[in-house]
Amino acid sequence: MTYAKQGAEALDYLPCRYGRSKLQFRGPMRPVPRDYVCFIGGSETFGRFVARPYPALVEDMTGMPCLNLGSANAGLDSFLQDATVISLARGARMVVLQLMGPQYLSNRFYTVHPRRNDRFIKANAPLRRLYPSVDFTEFSFVGHLLNRLQHVSRHKFRQVRAELQATWAERMQLALRLYGRPVLLLWMEEGQAMTRLLDRDMLARLQSDGVELLRIGSDQWVSQQGVRDMVFGAAQARAATVSPSSAYHRLVAQQLTPFVLNGLA
Repeated sequence: MTYAKQGAEALDYLPCRYGRSKLQFRGPMRPVPRDYVCFIGGSETFGRFVARPYPALVEDMTGMPCLNLGSANAGLDSFLQDATVISLARGARMVVLQLMGPQYLSNRFYTVHPRRNDRFIKANAPLRRLYPSVDFTEFSFVGHLLNRLQHVSRHKFRQVRAELQATWAERMQLALRLYGRPVLLLWMEEGQAMTRLLDRDMLARLQSDGVELLRIGSDQWVSQQGVRDMVFGAAQARAATVSPSSAYHRLVAQQLTPFVLNGLA
């Protein structure tokens, strides 16, 4: 573990853009190869505080170029609205799509930022009617909003949960249609706060010919490693402890590699 001076990022992610995309991806930027696997995901795929995130490790293990389109704080909406991402996905041999939380989608109840999908923008009329006592100007982040709504009324929150799940299922189907390639859905359990909003039935409905699911939890060895080999400044220590560790990225790469090799066969 390495500490930098207070308030400074210890790791240079070499953020980059491809084509006309407004999203910043994990660098370094590389020429798009003829054959490649496309990795799409949020902060976990971007690999905050990790020198070599799992897409880079999969490339080492398979010998196939792996294009990391991980973008910090992005959700599925960010990628569905990005023509460059869609084009790169369609040009890949296969796509590894990290499952991102249903809470980070604009929906009937609220709107999120178009690129930083963890940011809450506004409550829509149905949510204001459902929770008339809540002052929505208090919230900047989706997580804070949902925690408050659940605390105010678990009964009403069931409606919010159902809306998020329905929206997520619809957008996921859209993503699979747009990409038009074999897709491996990657559920990274470490560092994600979405398990309460997803269930096996939702995921099973997405699986079909050309679409597989890989769910990766932690294990005892990964837990014992803690933040070992993670790179962060003193000001980022708290955030680093709740992010996927270097050991977990290695575990993900090890479990992904056979699926990728099989998909390329």
